[in-house]
Formats: sequence, structure tokens, C-alpha cells
Amino acid sequence: MMEIRRRIVLGALLITAMLGAFFFYESFCQPETAWQPTELNLTEDERQWLEAHKVIRLGLDEQYLPLEAYDEKGRFIGISAEYATILERQLHVKIETTRGLNWSQVLTAAKEGKVDLICSMAQSPEREKYMLFSEVYLRYPVVVVTRDTLKDLESVEGLRGKTVAGVKDYWIYDLSRLVYSFLTWRYYQTESDCLRAVSVGDADAYITDAATANYQIEQLQLSNLRIAMETPYFWEGRMAVRKDWPELAGIVNKALAAIPQSERNRINDKWLMTKKKSLWQNREFRIVAALATGLALTVFAFGFVWNRSLRRQVAEKTEDLRLANDSLEEQVTKRTQALTTANRELTKSNEKLANALEQLQQTQSQLVQSEKMASLNTIVAGVAHEINTPLGSSVTMASFLAQQAKELEETFAQSKLTRGELQEFLSGQREAAALLLANLQRAAEMVQSFKRVSADQASEVRRVFPVRQCLADVVASLRGALKNRQLKIIVECPEDWCVDSYPGALSQVAANLILNSLSHAYNPDDAGQITLSARQAENRFIFTYSDDGKGIEAEILPHIFDPFYTTNRSGGNTGLGLYVLYQLAQQTFGGELLCSSEAGKGTVFTLQFPLLP
Repeated sequence: MMEIRRRIVLGALLITAMLGAFFFYESFCQPETAWQPTELNLTEDERQWLEAHKVIRLGLDEQYLPLEAYDEKGRFIGISAEYATILERQLHVKIETTRGLNWSQVLTAAKEGKVDLICSMAQSPEREKYMLFSEVYLRYPVVVVTRDTLKDLESVEGLRGKTVAGVKDYWIYDLSRLVYSFLTWRYYQTESDCLRAVSVGDADAYITDAATANYQIEQLQLSNLRIAMETPYFWEGRMAVRKDWPELAGIVNKALAAIPQSERNRINDKWLMTKKKSLWQNREFRIVAALATGLALTVFAFGFVWNRSLRRQVAEKTEDLRLANDSLEEQVTKRTQALTTANRELTKSNEKLANALEQLQQTQSQLVQSEKMASLNTIVAGVAHEINTPLGSSVTMASFLAQQAKELEETFAQSKLTRGELQEFLSGQREAAALLLANLQRAAEMVQSFKRVSADQASEVRRVFPVRQCLADVVASLRGALKNRQLKIIVECPEDWCVDSYPGALSQVAANLILNSLSHAYNPDDAGQITLSARQAENRFIFTYSDDGKGIEAEILPHIFDPFYTTNRSGGNTGLGLYVLYQLAQQTFGGELLCSSEAGKGTVFTLQFPLLP
């Protein structure tokens, strides 16, 4: 068995060696069949001229395949490049190509004498002014390229009213404008740009030579384009030489005449693919095929030799994998059970956390509602204190009136009532009644203000209300809290201005801001001024609250609207006052509450929200 394997390996190596020898012969030993340039029959003057002009500057269109272009490595390629290489060998000169010029710029350079030679150029009267032309060595019919959806185009007349792509300064473009003056043109930079424009529908047709059309359509893979028709015209390619070098023009004609038709056909076949060759006729294909066959045989031989060894190794590895798989399945089962247990525990923990979160949200909601009522409770306490004074005075005055009436009655019963005593009694009654009425009216006004404020704050009903009255009621209801404080409160608002909004929420904002200033902005003995200003700017309600108190420290200011944030928790504050106002501004009014302050310079709160049109 080992002997058989050895023979197979040796046979495969022998075949590989034979194929290698064939490759070497094909690559290096087989004679070159391409035409080799021969020495030209030049005059002595022509030879001397070439000796004096060893470098010839060649102008070319860098994006004009199959005629000429630069490839991705910067090499000059195309039909023109093939002929330029032949000229270099024939004339023993160096042909240097220009870089970075489009066709229009090449023509300009030729006019200025910066270009000596152009390999592929059509002759025209205009170009004859600055160039000399060789005999025709390239000739292709002028065709019309359209999308395959454009059917039955019998003549260029069928393009009337359609858009034709064109590249300025191309000979075919100049010819078409002359003979087909009715066409509508759209200009592009290169041939490929024109063909792409036709393919995507930006243009309906493109007139060019057949060689360029076939090559570019295949290279760009524009499968929806076709040559719709041939025109009666031909693009004739010539070599063009600068007009002040007639010697070179004659030399070029001799060089072109020396190129046999077989070499011209080879160049055309290479770039235009006009002849279909079998793969085996292609030398490169034969080399690749030989190498591939040898490699395949070598791989087969080694594969056969090592097949049994690999089978044995595969069997051993398979058994190892089976054992490892059994162990892995056991581990997976254990891990799955552990994950299931952990998942149940995690589910229970999530349920507990969800319940805790729900309770926390309920508690927070209750605290927020309590904070909303805190200002109302403060107002109630202040109103109760304020009402107590006028009511106490009213009780005292009523008692005095009753006592006076009793004394008058006794005097009258004893028939001792004089006219003077009666007049004195009536005068006292009038003064007492006036004082009693004033105290009762004062109490009634306070009760009425409290009723409006408490009713608005207890409900969130939207209605039309007078803004100044609303703010004045808030100030009046806080008279008790402001008593014995040297603070002046100013309300700035148009008298009869009414808005459709939420008076309760506005009262809440104003009351809480006043109470907040009393707690934080001023000491009990401080004097100061608080201003409540309301106005309309375009279609927005602007409420501005300002005090000239202590202000807010810079490090505290960003947190004043955070829930449960307070600098006076020991004083019983919950840290929800301004948070509640911030929520009212956003959720109830659909606006925003802003604050600006600086330590020692007071504080300004601004409430803005849109009004109904």
C-alpha cells in the first residue's frame, strides 16, 4: 500500500514538472509573433530634425477610451497609446504625455504651442489653422446611441424635440450642430458622462463613433443602451502636429505608412474586440489552464495519499467531539436549571420593585397634593387671623349698642328722658353703626377674596377671568402672613384684562412664590418690595414675579425645581413648593417656568404659556 502511494505521488510530481516546463516555454521560449518596427527611410534633414527634437509633447483626452486614457496606475493606454509606442520605437524619441487636461484644454494648449502632437484627432477647417494632419489611420462610423426603450429610430430627424447629450469641442459634436441644427443639446464633461445621462434618462440620445459607443457601453455595463442607427458620416482619426513643425508631419506620415495592416488589426482586436477568439487560442488562458491542471493533479495526489490518515484522524476527533458534546449537554442542562431558578428569583424581585415603585409614586403624588394644599392652609390661617380683628370689634360695638339701648329704655321708663340725652344717644348710635358696618364689610371682603382663591385652587377648571382681580385676591388672602412685615407688594396688570386659562393654577403660582419669598428671601425685620406683573406678548401670557431679597446662590439655582430639594428641611419645608409650580407650568399651562437670580440681588421668576386665540 505504501508503494502505491509513493508511485502516485511521484506521478503527480512528474506531471506538475511537465506542465511547468510547458509554462516556461510558453512564457519565455516561444518567439514573439507581434510586429517589430523597422527602420524608416528618412531624409538626412529629417534625421537631423529628430536629433534636435528628442522629446515630443503629446496631448490627449484622459477619459476617451478605447482611444486614449490613463489607467488606475497612471499608465497611458488605448489605441493612441499603442501607436504612440510604435512612433517612439520608429523615431527613437521620447513622447511625454500631458496630465490633468480635458479635451478643450488640450486644444487650447495646442493653439498656444504647448502640445507638439495629438494622436487621435479629426480634421476640421478650424483645427487646420494651428495643426498639420497626417493621413487617416482610424475610421469609424458615426452612430446614435439611445435607450432600448426608444424604438424605430430611422433617422436623426426622429430626435427632434428630444435632448441630445454632447461634449463641447468634440468633432462629432461640432459636426452634429452643423448638419443637425434642429437638435436640443445638453452638455457634459466626458463621453462616459453622456452615456450615463442617456442610461438614466437625463438625455434621450448621444451621437458618437461606433468604436467608442461599443467599448464604453460594455465597460460601463449600461445594458439598457443600444446603437439605434448609423449616420452617413464617419469619424476619421489622424495624427495632428503643431503647424510650425512640418518636418514632424512628414515623418509621422512615413511612420504610419510603415505599419502593416496585420499590426493595425492586432491593435483594433485588442481594444475593440471585433474578433471572437476561442479560449484556447488565448496564450494567457493556456498558461493559466496548465498551471491550474497541474495544481489540481498535485492536490488530488496528496489528497489520495493522506485520505486514510485523515479518515482515522476524523474518526478520533469525532469520538472526542461526541464525548465533549455529552459533557457540554450536561453542563448546559445544569446551567439552564440554574438560570431558570435565577430567573424566577429575578421575576419575584422585579415584582417587589414594581410594587415599591408604585407605592413610591403614590406617596410622591400625595406629597405633591399636600404641598398644593399647603399654601391654601396658609391662606386659611391668615384669613382667620385677619377676620378675627374686625369681627371682635363688631362684637364689642354690638354690645355697646345694646347697653346704650337698655340705659335709654330705663330712662324713658322713669320719664326722665330729656331731649339732649336722646340726641346724644342717637349720635352715638350712628357712630357705632358706622364702625360696625365698616368692620363687617372688611370681614366680608376678606371672606369673598378667600372664597375666590380657595375655589380656584381647589379646582382646575378653565374659564375666562380678570387677571388683576385674581392677583389682587391672592395678595388680600395673604394679608395675615404679611402682617408685621415691612414688605410692599405691587401688582402690575391692565385693569380690565381677562384671559381664558386656569385661575386656580395662577393663584397657586402667585401664592407659593410670595410664601417662598417670606420664608427664604427676607428676614422677619427686612424691608423690601415684591412685584407681580402680568402682560401679553403676541399670543403668550407672561407672568413675572420679582423680589429684592437675598437671592439664590449659584450652586443652588440649578436644583430649585428638583422634587424634595430644600435648604430649610429643619424648618419643616418639604422641597416640593417650586417643583409643584414647575409641574403646573408644564402640565396645566403647557408652558415653562424660569428663574434667574444672583446672591444678594433678588430673584425673578417668569411664567410663560400660550393663550387661546
